[in-house]
Amino acid sequence: MPFRHCGRVCSPWPGVHQQCRRSSHSIGSGSNNKRSRPLVHLSSAPGSKYGGKEIGSPYPIIPHDTSPINYVKDRSIDVPWYARRSISPDDYRYEATATAALPPEGPNPNHDSARAVGRLAREAMDVALSTMRPGITTDDINAHVFDFIVSRGAYPSLLLYRGFPKSICTSINEVMYLGVPDMRPIEIGDVVSVAIGCYKHGLHAKVCDTVVVQGLDPYETCSTTTLEDSRDERTHRLVQATKEALEEAVAVCQAGVKISEIGRTIQSVADRYDYRIVKDWNGHGIGREFECLPQVKHLRNDDTTVLQPDMMLTIEPILVEGHAAHVKWSNGHTVCSVDGGMAAQSGLSLLILDGGAEVVSR
Repeated sequence: MPFRHCGRVCSPWPGVHQQCRRSSHSIGSGSNNKRSRPLVHLSSAPGSKYGGKEIGSPYPIIPHDTSPINYVKDRSIDVPWYARRSISPDDYRYEATATAALPPEGPNPNHDSARAVGRLAREAMDVALSTMRPGITTDDINAHVFDFIVSRGAYPSLLLYRGFPKSICTSINEVMYLGVPDMRPIEIGDVVSVAIGCYKHGLHAKVCDTVVVQGLDPYETCSTTTLEDSRDERTHRLVQATKEALEEAVAVCQAGVKISEIGRTIQSVADRYDYRIVKDWNGHGIGREFECLPQVKHLRNDDTTVLQPDMMLTIEPILVEGHAAHVKWSNGHTVCSVDGGMAAQSGLSLLILDGGAEVVSR
């Protein structure tokens, strides 16, 4: 059965719907006036696949204006190789060819550096979440986090990585990942996933978190208390499942364990909650490079790589309530679900040890 989306009837098959949704989302910038958005948002997936359950939000996320890139101008701050403005987003050095293990130099002094940069990433996340409230724009949050990271003598790892123009990612509602902070005001009920990376002491660390925005006015801070209506129950359940998937995956990590155990564990949590996993988004090695081997798949797989002591990696699953298929916006970064289903992400950086794993960005 066809459904209405983007102001006209379009097919429920993802390939056809994708073309309609891309035309809606590939505009340059959007207005804050909801009347300028698509007339009817997809509110449920085809009943034959998902039992007609409700997904998504009343209005789709569309691109808004963005501010100019804020470059790190302090020459005393150590910056990664890609921070130079002349580096192409397609530079060959982005390919993940490095190893993730830290060099075994005596008592591994890099562990202390990893812990320090991990704590800094977590503190930057705390700044982002404490700033988040209805009425503020994600561009404003990005500016607060940028100022905080630079004031600590560090570099925001996401800035200019593969050409990304901001210091944090803010993915709202059906946006799965790499949401670019812009001038859209945050609204009550938004599901906001934030990803932040920091580079200091020659190492990177990353953290991702998701909250459901509450508040009665623009001056009330963000909280994650459960509301009574069905949409808020759905979104809190999605966020909770994503956090559980991350925590259970971290719990299985230790030297000697196959890396595929991480994906198996996350998949079991997603299946338990009846959510899909975004398979095109993986965790990865991190440390001297922002992204490197090993690749950490978040779903069942047959990767035979074995976790080694001193490996530093990220686990950052994204769960969606609808179909895991996606569409990329014309900005070349932002990816959203093809059917409007909400997405949530949780992520941490951790060090692999003989007896377990130490989370450095908690």
